[in-house]
Amino acid sequence: MDCPKGLEHEEDECLLLQRTIYGLVQSTRMYNLKFQDILFKLGYKQCACEPCLFYRENELGVTMLVSYVDDNAIAGDEAAIEDTLKGLNDNGLTFTKESLTDYLSCEVVFNDDETKAWIGQPHMVKKLKKEFWEEIKGLKRYEIPGTPSQGLVRVKEGEEGLDGPKHTRYRTGGVGMLLYMMKT
Repeated sequence: MDCPKGLEHEEDECLLLQRTIYGLVQSTRMYNLKFQDILFKLGYKQCACEPCLFYRENELGVTMLVSYVDDNAIAGDEAAIEDTLKGLNDNGLTFTKESLTDYLSCEVVFNDDETKAWIGQPHMVKKLKKEFWEEIKGLKRYEIPGTPSQGLVRVKEGEEGLDGPKHTRYRTGGVGMLLYMMKT
């Protein structure tokens, strides 16, 4: 980093940062390490197959916490959630407690008794449809990928399909959006 304006220094001198600064790449990592350390102190375990998922079960109930950079969502028994929020606060982390309707640009819709939720990205589906629908609407449809007795093969010369530039745009834009939807 450059020295702030007004700070007098020699050419061969630099600053030693005592803390991370918001916006630097290291800040995210340092926050994540601190956050994990606090969760472990509170009795949470990290999921072996998904490092962003933490869980805890104790006399107050079960809680599951998902973390993405500095956006976190927690679900579980009310008393266990309150205990977790108190523990986070006691360890210097602030939070907001809100009804979960959106998480990382995913829409979250609960059933009436809030025992089940649907998570989706309708805005991304609209974007995909707007961007690519005219190009693909007349192409052969498959029930599911890998439909039995059907195979996906390269379009033969003279058959209906996407031309080179459209195919490239589809692969770089459309498939990227689909992959993003599957990951989040």
